[in-house]
Amino acid sequence: MIEVIIIPLLPFHILGVFTNMTHAGQVGLILRIFVKVFAIVIALHIIIILIQYTIACMIAKRNPFTSIKTMLPAYVTALGTQSSAATIPVTLASAKKIGIQEKNRRLCYSALRDHPPCWKYHHTNQLLDGYPHPARTVRKR
Repeated sequence: MIEVIIIPLLPFHILGVFTNMTHAGQVGLILRIFVKVFAIVIALHIIIILIQYTIACMIAKRNPFTSIKTMLPAYVTALGTQSSAATIPVTLASAKKIGIQEKNRRLCYSALRDHPPCWKYHHTNQLLDGYPHPARTVRKR
């Protein structure tokens, strides 16, 4: 039912919502709020990335700013596509450029490829939850 009725009609619903916002004169207000929220989200991403790379690069004895600069194409791809699958090749290539060992690059790739429902991949190119969720790994007989 969802695929046959709701999904084909969803664009018309969205069109109606935007038409109603335009008629009520709310588009400007909503876009201003959206821009503020988007700016806050990007600022928080930058802060988190700086913290993560600073800690990781202190341990690895690397320059965090060089690493961030090298990984920037992967971040931009993730942000632009909102797709972890589309980001994987760019992330692997960028990780190779900064000297991440092959076995570590392949570990992240194979984890996402082999167990997509069990792994969470975020567009800061970090594995957020590297362990399969117990409820998803229990097999029913």
